[in-house]
Amino acid sequence: MDTLNLPGVKTSGVQHLGPGYLARAEIVSQTTNCPKCGSDKLSAFGTRKIRYMDLPLHGERALIDLDRQRYQCQSCKITFMAASEAFDPDYRLTTRAVKWMEKEAIHKPFTHVGQHMGVDEKVVRNIFRRYAQKREKELKPVAGRIIGIDELYLISQYRCIISNLEKKTVIDLLPQRKYPAVCEYLKHLDGKDNIEVVCIDMWEPYKNAVRAVLPKASIVVDKFHVAKIANECLDKIRKEYQRTLKTGTRLDLMRSRHILLRRSRDLSDEHKAKLAVWRKACPELADAYDHKERFFDIYNSRDPKAAMAAYNAWADSLPLSISKAFHPLQVSVRNWQSEIFGYFGSRYTNAYTECLNGITKITNRTGRGYSFDVIRFKLLFGHSHQKRFQPSMKAELMNLGVPFSTFDEKFDDE
Repeated sequence: MDTLNLPGVKTSGVQHLGPGYLARAEIVSQTTNCPKCGSDKLSAFGTRKIRYMDLPLHGERALIDLDRQRYQCQSCKITFMAASEAFDPDYRLTTRAVKWMEKEAIHKPFTHVGQHMGVDEKVVRNIFRRYAQKREKELKPVAGRIIGIDELYLISQYRCIISNLEKKTVIDLLPQRKYPAVCEYLKHLDGKDNIEVVCIDMWEPYKNAVRAVLPKASIVVDKFHVAKIANECLDKIRKEYQRTLKTGTRLDLMRSRHILLRRSRDLSDEHKAKLAVWRKACPELADAYDHKERFFDIYNSRDPKAAMAAYNAWADSLPLSISKAFHPLQVSVRNWQSEIFGYFGSRYTNAYTECLNGITKITNRTGRGYSFDVIRFKLLFGHSHQKRFQPSMKAELMNLGVPFSTFDEKFDDE
């Protein structure tokens, strides 16, 4: 095997020069036709030494001094160099180095990839842009049976992200979240007729777009957005009570606001003790916490009818002292009643889409200066439209050489 193991390349020597390696090589498979006219009437036109960069060798930088043969076509008189699949035509890098950079740039910042290879960040950025343009043709978003739609604030404006909640994959990231943009995208989405449930937050344009393009699909409001409003109502009462306290006590309540936002079943003994003190000091705060918990319990209902009955009972039991604070929650339930209670017929949430939101924001934050297109491609290439195959433990063990008969044997309980 040749030292560099590059196709069509012969290595004549390798030197270790301080912080890296330098190899001397030449192309052994020469060009036989003119790239312009296709003529095979060629004549040698001298050689040119070009230095290329390869993947690091033994953790150190690897360079290749390549003697490239030049030719002149006798028919069209152009001059060109011998082509080689081992070297990139646009950059002084080996093809395998470029492919490695393309793969790493999907999940890592361009700066990190450039530092590892010893090239400028702009080189990595341009290589990734070329890679994205090539692969964009392969992207064919297909709708799933259950999809999620959500927005995120990215590069000074709100964007729209769409995911397949059933297969846990991303469908696309749109530059806008407005009704025309979402509606137009859904119209041309492959497999849109197979969509049965769309999970959204309480953003009117999403609902209108789904109603216009997918009239048969059920719309479900993500329960965590409803729970967020309930917590905000409780927090409003806490802030009002907090203003009446002295500095020390006020700070203690402010720092302990997370206790009120937790479910009662998740409270530690210390948290319960603090909550008991606040119950005596501020009955309104205690009532608000209890009613917040009762509202969350509605989501344990077995069907939409039982959930509606539980909600009506909850609303009727609100004391006048806290009913004003919980008014925004009641308004939201009234305006989005069918979508909120539609959850109890499907039990789907937008948790995976929210997860993609977080991943996208981290990509933007770690990259600093990425364009929208770069962030979109990183998200789409990093979270494929196709569900990843996860081999079973049995398959993994068999790959390690464990005999198949082992899986037919019963293990001792001891």
